[in-house]
Amino acid sequence: SSKTLENQTFTPFDIEFLTELMTPKQKKRAMNNSSKNDLPELFNYNLDHLVLRSDGGALLIGEQYSVEKVYRNNNYGFGGYYYGWSRYNQPDRIDYYYHYDDIIVVNVAPNGNIEWSTHIPKLQTTLNDNGIFSSYSMMINKDKIYLLFNDNIKNFSNTKSDLYEFDAGKYSVGALAEISKDGKSKIFLVKDSNNSFLLQPKLCKQMQRKSITIFEEEGKKYRFGKLEF
Repeated sequence: SSKTLENQTFTPFDIEFLTELMTPKQKKRAMNNSSKNDLPELFNYNLDHLVLRSDGGALLIGEQYSVEKVYRNNNYGFGGYYYGWSRYNQPDRIDYYYHYDDIIVVNVAPNGNIEWSTHIPKLQTTLNDNGIFSSYSMMINKDKIYLLFNDNIKNFSNTKSDLYEFDAGKYSVGALAEISKDGKSKIFLVKDSNNSFLLQPKLCKQMQRKSITIFEEEGKKYRFGKLEF
């Protein structure tokens, strides 16, 4: 009622969190630069959810998102492109690449300090579809957070640090990230690539306490389902 600010804190992310998903070379360069107070940044993140805890703390959940606009002109050869045009040289078409990448989860204590923060690695790029098969759906069950999204099946047998990209192609699978109350995470395969229906995560919702209602599409066909915990 007084509209006064009771508590205000500014807590920077630590260098380990900021470099968590970098390659070894990128991480080494970032560590060297951090000694000169030149810290890496998290860019193009949308903070999608603010989940209030019963003790006064909160969870912040965000996703890296961007749209790349490409002007294509066949005068430059098949598949050629450029990023601008004049009134004398109009593009043959304009393509839009929708990028939905890593998810971050930040647990903020009641006093404003960051208790833990974690990344869920994800690399999604699709063309001219408004990203309908990208992004994620969130569910909270007891003391765990679940994030449902589409992924590339190769990431579940990949021993390298690089991610394979989800592009709504033949290697598409459903994935579920489970985050525990201490910030530890696991990613499970929930839908294999033999199923030609693709999840639309933005339309999947937690309708009940222990389940997510899911929506899938293949061409003009669609279906609903339920993922229970």
